[in-house]
Amino acid sequence: MLRIIRLMDAAALSAVALWVAACSDSAAPTAPTAQFRTELVTCEASVPAGTLTCASSQPQTGRPLQAAPGMSFDLILGGQGALVRLASSGTAYNAGTQVFTSNVTVENLIAQPMNTTNGTTPDAGGIKVFFHSGPTVTGGTGTVTIANADGTGSFTGASQPYFLYSSGAVLASGATTSAKTWQFTVPTTVTTFAFQVYVTTRLPDEISALVALGLSRSPSALTIVKGENGSTTVALTRTNFTGAVTLGLTGAPTGVTGGFTPAAPTGTSANLTVNVSYLATPGDYNLTVTGTGSAGNRSTRLTLTVSASGISDIATLDAGDYHSCALRASGVAYCWGDNGNGQLGDGTTTQRLVPTPVAGSLTFSSLSAGGALETCGVTPAGAAYCWGNNAYGQLGDGTTTERLVPTPVAGGLTFASVHAGAGPPRIASAYSCGVTSSGAAYCWGTNFYGQLGDGTQTQRLVPTAVVGGLTFTTLSVGAAHTCGLTTSGAAYCWGFNGDGRLGDNTTTQRLVPTAVAGGLTFASVTAGDFFTCAVTTSGAAYCWGAGGYIGDGTTTQRLVPTSVAGGLTFASVNAAAGTGFTNTAYSCGVTTSGDAYCWGYNTFGTLGDGTTTQRLVPNTVAGGLTFADVRAGGNHTCGVTTSGAAYCWGLNGNGELGDGTTTERLVPMPVSFPTPP
Repeated sequence: MLRIIRLMDAAALSAVALWVAACSDSAAPTAPTAQFRTELVTCEASVPAGTLTCASSQPQTGRPLQAAPGMSFDLILGGQGALVRLASSGTAYNAGTQVFTSNVTVENLIAQPMNTTNGTTPDAGGIKVFFHSGPTVTGGTGTVTIANADGTGSFTGASQPYFLYSSGAVLASGATTSAKTWQFTVPTTVTTFAFQVYVTTRLPDEISALVALGLSRSPSALTIVKGENGSTTVALTRTNFTGAVTLGLTGAPTGVTGGFTPAAPTGTSANLTVNVSYLATPGDYNLTVTGTGSAGNRSTRLTLTVSASGISDIATLDAGDYHSCALRASGVAYCWGDNGNGQLGDGTTTQRLVPTPVAGSLTFSSLSAGGALETCGVTPAGAAYCWGNNAYGQLGDGTTTERLVPTPVAGGLTFASVHAGAGPPRIASAYSCGVTSSGAAYCWGTNFYGQLGDGTQTQRLVPTAVVGGLTFTTLSVGAAHTCGLTTSGAAYCWGFNGDGRLGDNTTTQRLVPTAVAGGLTFASVTAGDFFTCAVTTSGAAYCWGAGGYIGDGTTTQRLVPTSVAGGLTFASVNAAAGTGFTNTAYSCGVTTSGDAYCWGYNTFGTLGDGTTTQRLVPNTVAGGLTFADVRAGGNHTCGVTTSGAAYCWGLNGNGELGDGTTTERLVPMPVSFPTPP
């Protein structure tokens, strides 16, 4: 039976040393002593019997099995049959030639390839079996020498002979090398001899780090979620270090820091704590862990994966014109992006590149990021709050005072939902509407086109009832028009209609709710900047208004609901408010299977297909994500997956994508949530 391992330093090459003492004639494995590491193994060859037997001479206290992240095996620091298996066959002694021979193979027992650092490219070094000591005569007299070593090199000493395996080839998991005949010149006066052997090879960096420095890791893959779960501890065992040492960490990117406790340990182990802040860019990083002591410098690379978001319980989100907001399942609200008017609700006017908690202790059941630089939300008790720009009374608190934190909407009404004006930051979209728990509709703010639905064009600083006596289940606020669904699924719209966005087969402005033509029964409706879309109870999508955003394959204006091309079955569709320019309007929808599609203008990559090409029919959003909802903003889009993760894409000049940068993104990028308060 063979026993392993002695760990060598990885040095600059992250080599892994597996100390293996050779070998028995039988290829059948002997059950390893898995929990124990044996530093020294003495193997004796019996010349008359033609056998090798090995025994541990310095057993040490073992270490528990360590789960190896990303691998299907348990990393065992010791034991024949744990990482490699050396098997010998045809062992014999020829007294005439005085040659002792044994055919030895090396089997890879780990779930990763050997003789490679990246898993595919062979390393030039191959797999080397170094002779650390011996052969030494232990029975009889004379001198035993290795007759056919492939070379010599420095491993634990100078000019040590070795046998070379897998030169120029990767040894796959579970594979065995070709047999190599080891020959020893042995006088007939020798009856037994002994030697010790090291096996060295290159392993992928993750494994090199574990073996070369004896690391056990938590969490498993050294995947650190920045912010939410932004810290982990690596237990570092300093193999063969003696006396006090200095430990160091280099190669860390911005936002990643590390330290050791104690800073200058004198024992055999230390804890490395790696911290990742929200400033870190998601990705893989190679960190160099170095120990300096009486045994010299020893280092290895340790792969650190920084994931984008630790929050995966997003219940809903919304994309405004230049800012975005999201609600966690707990009802805690976050906003990010432009904050020039306090629309993020954090008590400042400071731009935020990552989600920032809304000030106060309120929790919300719904949230709406408006295009007119404001945000509104409804608490679980039905109380409405708004914050941000209030130049036209769109916050509904009876004033035109800008608010940097959530401020109650006047009137004491109990709302089921509130929607902030979704258009660009201009007077036409500076209003909000809500539906009470009894289905009554109220609006407030600017009313230049009759978008408040009260039969006038009078600005309102507090919630004002929409006329008509209709009972609504939902409202959607566009740039200068409003739409809603009644309890029977009938759609009504009012306000500006110059491009047919009200869907009543005219271009006539309406000051009160007006039925959408066609008699369709809808499950949802969404008002954009120049157009409107809705989804029927059977999942069919319809749009109407200005051409190019309808999704019917044309750029033709439509005055009545027109089928979106493709025959898809939608769970929801959301029309972008745009920025007041026709070349920025678009729509996105999520099918019943969770696939996201967008269509319309794609000036800033808002369609998420990796291009800036306009699409006249629904086009798949890249990334293969499964979405629960997607919201189209002014020039950016955000979505929440079925697993509760948030993604955004498109324009990012104000940090509205929440990924910690201002870089435009043409495909969905994870939103980087910081540590929750």
